[in-house]
Parts: sequence; C-alpha cells; structure tokens
Amino acid sequence: LPAGGVDRRAPRVPKVWYGMLPQLPEARPLAEYRTMKRGGVDSVRFAIPWDQVERAPGVYDFSLPDRIINNVARAGLEPFPVLNATPSFYGVNCTPTVDCFRSLPVQNAQQKAAWRRFVQVIVNRYGPRGRYWATHRGVPRRPVRMIQAWNEVNFSFFTEPRSPTLYAQLVKITNAAAGRGVKVILSGLFAHPIRRSQGPEATTFLHRFYRVRGIKKHFEGTALHPYADDAAELRPDIRGIRRVMRRHGDARTPFYLTEIGWGSASGPARDTTFEKGPRGQVREL
Repeated sequence: LPAGGVDRRAPRVPKVWYGMLPQLPEARPLAEYRTMKRGGVDSVRFAIPWDQVERAPGVYDFSLPDRIINNVARAGLEPFPVLNATPSFYGVNCTPTVDCFRSLPVQNAQQKAAWRRFVQVIVNRYGPRGRYWATHRGVPRRPVRMIQAWNEVNFSFFTEPRSPTLYAQLVKITNAAAGRGVKVILSGLFAHPIRRSQGPEATTFLHRFYRVRGIKKHFEGTALHPYADDAAELRPDIRGIRRVMRRHGDARTPFYLTEIGWGSASGPARDTTFEKGPRGQVREL
C-alpha cells in the first residue's frame, strides 16, 4: 500500500458483494441463513420456479417463495431471485425429451402475456412496494430489488430454444414488467457447454444478444456461470465476457458470477471440477 495506507486506485467494493446459492433453500432453517450472515455473506440467490408458483392459469401458490423470503429477510440478507421454469400449460413443443419448464416463454402471444403477468405478480408481492411486507409486519423489510431473467439461457438443460434474439424479447418483457425500483440481471450464462448441441459458448451467445438493436437499455447486469476447475481458470472466462461487453460499448454495466462452486465432498470425489474437499475450498477461495 502507499504511505497513507489506502490504495486509491483500487476499485470500490460494492456494499453487497458476496452471495450464496443454497441447495433446496426452502428447506434450510433460519439458523443456517444466520450462519451465512455471520460468515460475511450479503446476498442469497434462489429460484422462484414459475411452474411451482402458478399451479393453474392465474392460480398462484406463494408458499415456497414465502418460506425463503422469510428466512432471508430475518437473517438480514438481500434476496436475489432468479425467475424461470415455464408451467406445462404454457409450454411449446413439449416432448419426452424437451421438458416444458425449458420452453423459453416468448414463442407465442400467450406465453409472452403469461410471463409478463408472472414477473408483475412477483414484483408486486416481494418488491419495494410489495404486499408481502404489508401483511408480514414481523418480517424485516428486505424487498427484492433485482431479479435474474431466466437461468443458463444458452444451455440445453434449462432452455429451449437457445436463441439470443428470443431471449432479448424475454428481457424486454421482464424489464417492462418489473418497473422502476427492480433491476433486471441477465441470465447466468454457462461458460462452456460440453457439446455444440447443448448450446453456444457464453461469449458467443452474449455477442449475438448484444446485436439486438436497443437491448442495452433493458437490463442492468450481465452474469456468468464459469464452473472452472480452479480459481486460475476463472480469469480467461471473466476476461472473455468483459471483452464482449467492451466491444459493444457496455463496459460500465455491472458483471456478476451468479453460480460457481467447489463443493466440500471428500473421498473419491475430491478435487474435481465440482468437489474440492474443505482444504481445496480454502485454497480456491
């Protein structure tokens, strides 16, 4: 550090910086969320699956997101939901090999209208002016201030079809439905699908997405799911996304890693891409 003890050239770290994505977040007790908070976690990312909330057309069941929001807020954490998973009654081209939940909901007018309503319903319940906070006065106000529009939109496991132009339509609808006070973050892109048939590389998809006229004004963050073998491998993936953003004049837009994980499993599974064991976790972090 310089003589004054502060490196004024260093970038300012955002107030909310480090987050977690718990497995089965609705089943985690409040004590676990409080442990996250004590450990320095600021934000919790979790899915609000459309197909588990809208049980029939226009019939909504909020029991699952209510449980998560309750614990996240009580622990003093910021909620960061990702919205995806199309209900079967809105699906398009569903087959035994193409599950309805993957159907990107902009392929006909009915899907577009239903997705718009779903985003509005979630924001109207959990957003800054959400009804949830008025009816749950014992819960500290931690409204949803940003949502992620879909998950791994370039990867066949979550999305069909994997189309940058169709995804741009979804982002525009999401942004309009969310309104002011709620930021829209792009889907976390899976860095490297194993096979070409599974979808394009994250950088390829993002470049094609940016080519949609006027799209930059409809979102406030890009995101990546690198799942690298080790921390050193993160650098080229992150730099690749930033290069695409700079190429399209969007270098100042925030960039997030919304999924990354090196699990604590030990034994034969240890020190793989996904499992490092506790010592490996410490090393990579």
